Amino acid sequence: MTKKWKIFERIIAKIYEIKLSDFKPEIKHNVILKGKSGASHQIDVLVELSLPLINIREIIEVKRWQSRVKKSVVMQINEITDDVNANRATIISRKGFQKGAIQYATHHGINLYRILTPKELGVHTLYI
Repeated sequence: MTKKWKIFERIIAKIYEIKLSDFKPEIKHNVILKGKSGASHQIDVLVELSLPLINIREIIEVKRWQSRVKKSVVMQINEITDDVNANRATIISRKGFQKGAIQYATHHGINLYRILTPKELGVHTLYI
C-alpha cells in the first residue's frame, strides 16, 4: 500500500501540472539533484519551465506532518534552493508553519502554503 505522504506529494505534483499546463512545464516527483556543493538532495516535486524572458526552476517540499513546520526546515530548504540553482522554493504543509518559519520564509522569499481539509473548510461529506 502506498504511503499517504507519497500520495500527498503526487497530488501536489498533479496540481502544479494542471495549474501550469499552458506553459508546458516539466514536473518531476521524488527526484535527486546534485548541488553545486557536490551534495545530493531529494526533492519532493521539481517544476521546470521556460518562459520568454526567464527559466524557472522551483523546488517544492511537501510535508504531511501532524505538526507545524519549524524554522529549521525552512532554513534547510533555503540552503538546498541555492545549492541546486533553483530560483523558487515552496513548502506545502498539512498543519501549517511555526511563527519563526513564517518570518524566515517571508524574508527569504520562500512560498508557504497550508492545505486545508474539507472539514477545516466547513465542508461535510455526504455519503450516498
